[in-house]
Amino acid sequence: MHSSALRALGPTLFAFACSLAACSADDAGSKADAAPFGGADVQADSFGGGGVDAGGSDTGASTADDTADRGATDSGTTDAAPDVAVAADAAADAATDAATAADAGAPTCTPGYWVVELGGTGEDIGRAGLPMADGGVLAVGSTDGGGVASVGKGGRDVWMVRVDGQGALVWEQVVGNDLNQEALAIAAHAGGGATVAGTWREHGDTAPRGWVQQIDDKGAALATHTFAQADFTEVHGVSEGAVQGQTGVRLLVAGYVEKPSGDFQLALARLDPTTLAPQWTVAHGDTGFDVAWSVRSLADGSIAAIGDTAPGGSGPHVQLLTFDAAGKQLWQRTYFGDGEDSGWAFATYPDATGGNAGFTVVGSRKAPGASVSAAWLMHADGKGIKTWEQTISAPGGATAYDIDRVPGGGAVVVGKLAQSAGQAKAALWRVDDGGAAQWTLAEGATGGQAHAALAWSDAVGLVGQSGNAALSQLLLVRANMAGKTSCQP
Repeated sequence: MHSSALRALGPTLFAFACSLAACSADDAGSKADAAPFGGADVQADSFGGGGVDAGGSDTGASTADDTADRGATDSGTTDAAPDVAVAADAAADAATDAATAADAGAPTCTPGYWVVELGGTGEDIGRAGLPMADGGVLAVGSTDGGGVASVGKGGRDVWMVRVDGQGALVWEQVVGNDLNQEALAIAAHAGGGATVAGTWREHGDTAPRGWVQQIDDKGAALATHTFAQADFTEVHGVSEGAVQGQTGVRLLVAGYVEKPSGDFQLALARLDPTTLAPQWTVAHGDTGFDVAWSVRSLADGSIAAIGDTAPGGSGPHVQLLTFDAAGKQLWQRTYFGDGEDSGWAFATYPDATGGNAGFTVVGSRKAPGASVSAAWLMHADGKGIKTWEQTISAPGGATAYDIDRVPGGGAVVVGKLAQSAGQAKAALWRVDDGGAAQWTLAEGATGGQAHAALAWSDAVGLVGQSGNAALSQLLLVRANMAGKTSCQP
């Protein structure tokens, strides 16, 4: 089983591993002193603005209709008949303006805060993103319809999209062949541009292979590396960061490799940050199922990763691991309740010496006998000892897929939320230092979900999909710190 559905479906990958061995749940946990969220850790933007609009998009009839309603205003005349005519003309003009803005990929709400959907007539999904200095977003994911301009290569292609601070499309890039490729992760590059990672398949491959590409600030490829099938099946996390006492930066990728036996092993590699040549590649895990969904380069030289484990077919359970600079495991912590648990992403909190003071992990937890999961947040100290946890529930289920720290404390968490069975939408939660939700924002069409959390100094946002897999649009949201995305006060 290979596809982008791994990140969206969670324990589905484990279910596949269970087809190879008998599975059971065996659960325990640990607690220690509490640790709060730290200060701000907003990702730096090395991209420039500008660029040429690569094409139009349709943000949806509901957005255009809302704008048309706001545009239908009274002309102020005392003659009732002219009033009606003028109002009708104004409404028509507003509707036309709204449709034009939607077709151009521009938002139809308060400048600086918006909801934008981009794509064609197929499956268009945002998997990861970076908040940009101009208030815009660089998002990556996949398209099977060629993106906005419908220039697909065949099959599912890597899709990169840049929007400006008003949500308007600046450029897009579609990369691939007539098989399936997908971008699953992105990190800003210190020299400008970004590193995009995911999965790739060529004719003759018997399985997907991990793929990494360095791009400039217009999305053009500068360097590309595709792993051997024996080393990486999919790359789900990428991280670039400086290390104390060393010059330059370190580039890391993590994910998993499927072995001929059918077992999944956590895969981790360090790459040259310019050429993308591997400096070392390691795999961790034995029989069963070990994967990494996210990785972080820590300033003290160590490496942290979050993922799932199901040793010998038990689980799945959340695992948090650290490694030394050569990829040798330092410690592993496993967290689980009485049911099924998945850990998708985490935030780190540097201490005064450059070490790590703690982690906040996000994922999902499904209690025994429950029909749906709850979004799950857990904080651990620098050694991985759990200090607190929170769950966010909804009648139809909830899952948290990503987290980003917010200036001034707390964090933004994104995922999916369903008020009734089968009615999930992309969700954004603003949480405090203890992980308690302060407010919730659900956007997009039913069947959607959010995969990447974004934080600016004055806003929070998400990258994800609106609608179900058969017909979905890439969804981008930028909301103010009170959770507002429209012209409403």
